[in-house]
Amino acid sequence: MRKYLLFILLYIPLILITQAQSLHLHGIVTGKDIDGKTMPLSHAKILAQPVLAGTFTDEEGKFHLMAPEGSERIVIRYKGFQSQTVELDGQEMISIQLEAIRQADSVTITAREKSSGIDPMSTPLIETLDKKELLRAACCNLGESFETNASVDVSFANAITGAKQIQLLGLTGAYTQLTFESMPGIRGLNTNIGLELIPGPWIESIQISKGAGSVVNGYESIAGQINIELIKPQDGPKLYINGFLNQGGRTELNVHTSQKLSDGVSTSLLLHGSRRRAEVDRNEDTFLDIPDKSQVNVLNRWYFSVNESVNAQVGVHAVYDYRQGGQVPNSNPLGDLEFEQVSQMVRAWTKVAWINPNDPVESLGLQIMGSRFQQSFSFLNFGFNDYFTLYNGDQTTFYVNLIYQRNLFNPNHQLRTGLSGVYDRVEEDLDNDLDDQIVDQAFSREERVPGGFVEYTYKLRENFRLIAATRVDYQALFEQWSILPRLHLLYRPNDWTSFRASLGKGQRTANILGENMGYFASNRTINIPTAETNRVYGLPQEIGWNTGFNFIRDFRIAKRPLQFVATYFYTWFEQMAIVDLDQSQLDIVFYALDGPAFSHNLQLNVEYEPVEDLSIRLAYKYQDSRVTYRDGLRQRPFVPLHRGFANIAYRTANDWNFDLTAQYVGRQRLPDVDENAPVSALTESPAYWNLLGQVSKSFGKRWEVYVGGENLLNFQQPNPIVAAADTDSPYFDASRVWGPIFGRNVYAGFRFTVK
Repeated sequence: MRKYLLFILLYIPLILITQAQSLHLHGIVTGKDIDGKTMPLSHAKILAQPVLAGTFTDEEGKFHLMAPEGSERIVIRYKGFQSQTVELDGQEMISIQLEAIRQADSVTITAREKSSGIDPMSTPLIETLDKKELLRAACCNLGESFETNASVDVSFANAITGAKQIQLLGLTGAYTQLTFESMPGIRGLNTNIGLELIPGPWIESIQISKGAGSVVNGYESIAGQINIELIKPQDGPKLYINGFLNQGGRTELNVHTSQKLSDGVSTSLLLHGSRRRAEVDRNEDTFLDIPDKSQVNVLNRWYFSVNESVNAQVGVHAVYDYRQGGQVPNSNPLGDLEFEQVSQMVRAWTKVAWINPNDPVESLGLQIMGSRFQQSFSFLNFGFNDYFTLYNGDQTTFYVNLIYQRNLFNPNHQLRTGLSGVYDRVEEDLDNDLDDQIVDQAFSREERVPGGFVEYTYKLRENFRLIAATRVDYQALFEQWSILPRLHLLYRPNDWTSFRASLGKGQRTANILGENMGYFASNRTINIPTAETNRVYGLPQEIGWNTGFNFIRDFRIAKRPLQFVATYFYTWFEQMAIVDLDQSQLDIVFYALDGPAFSHNLQLNVEYEPVEDLSIRLAYKYQDSRVTYRDGLRQRPFVPLHRGFANIAYRTANDWNFDLTAQYVGRQRLPDVDENAPVSALTESPAYWNLLGQVSKSFGKRWEVYVGGENLLNFQQPNPIVAAADTDSPYFDASRVWGPIFGRNVYAGFRFTVK
């Protein structure tokens, strides 16, 4: 009851809605440079006079302003252009073009756009990583795209498969909604490998939203939302080639091409191929440090612009990924333990948008997406011609979302509303054979979730913004309605200070097998509750709340910019699927939460440019994530209580780029160890540092070469596999991974671009 009361109280600012007898102004500001080229002017200042009120233009040069009663004129200002005054005579639609300031002596103004940062005008806390940020590291796939970012943590799921997983706000990636261009992306059965099915060179930008995401994108966001924007046909390079190889035997080739076929039709083709085949066992435990793998990835998309008001796009994405690992061949006289995983995905989507030519804010959009993901996973022992674990999963998804947006009364009040539907068909088979204890279970379900949403945005000049939203969904499989309220507040007392607050609720179905496949790399017996009516795997849906606060302050030290950012988020759960690795080292036990489960996350960031083209980022993160297990409230395993981050980037005048990142990973609680288990199994991991860096050089506008290294301090987790010498032991476990396994890894590559 207190949670709902808090939410209601936060709606109080809605009383600010009433503004009588004001003039609703909207329009666009463009600028003509000294060469006669016209461009939209982003963040141009619009001031109403003599009654002061103001706003800024957006990225497209558009603005909306509620001019108070008594306003006679507006003044438009933009640095480097001549200011202009427009008298108000009742008109509401205004188009202004500013002329560049001409001087007798030429003046060159240069600015370096930040490769990552928080949008100062965004009400939710959204951090954007653009293409330049992604090029600062190897970034061969989405899972490697966060290495120079302090918000998202990436780690290996186990010591055999090589799959990576993310953490946000001290919670696993399953609680973060991952979308591709605002449509469902990595979810369900492909959570365990989905990050590695998106090549890094395909990514145009990444938006990281902490806390409950927008209701427009669905109901599954609890810890946050990560949206991936891929290269667009209408503005992608005509030709892009990227080649890569590293010390571990991994080779990759990416080829992109984008073509404008006519004024209204563009298309792009994205190709990716990668292969790794090398027997490397640096820690000499007879197991390959990295599995052999190969991947083929193809994406084709089309963009159609019917006229200024209607545009559409269509895309198809297909990927095949094969991995094979386990013991070094012929290293075990009793027969080698081999791991094999095959993943296949096909995804198709379309988007259609209509924009009112007389009011650019009013629009109608339709999103349709369908996908199928299949995966098989097995551990085989050739000596006994038997298997330990065999898993097959098949998920078909269909998604539709209809979105309508318009102003209410005036540009200070905006409404987004719509209808959505999600269909999931999931089929899973699991066989687990250990010491004559056989688990042979089949799971299948169909989820149909129709829903609708309303999102209201209120703006008070540029100082205050509020987004109040609710979505309602019917979970047909669970035969229940869900109501998910969400609220975001932004207050900017001046141009260099901002405060944010948020509160929201999320809900999701836990896919306990697909999301925890990393734990299958062990001899643990998998214990799943008996299936019950209106439940999946005998478990209820997960329901979580998230509230957060953010403070940003910009300073000038020695006339150079410094930014300080402090964020705090608290996440708590009403219902949760528990993965218990402590009850017994011989079992993985799944059951429903009975008690509190929560996560505190505090992050402090400082970014400073002491000299031109030199950027320094520092961050500290405290995350206390706890869950009530059957033996009481405990820290969630594999979540460091403390993390540190430092990044230094420097660019020279002749196009050399230097980038160095240091990551501090604090101690992590590890699952309990049975008294009869090998003594090498720790109960707490030690803290360690991870260092990575890259040097790149551009030659003209087309060629760029780069060389870098990961884990430059060559830190390796000792004994990542428990009982590695005895694969028949019930204590054999390759899932207790808390640090790097491979050690130092040097890489090199090139990029060739024709724009």
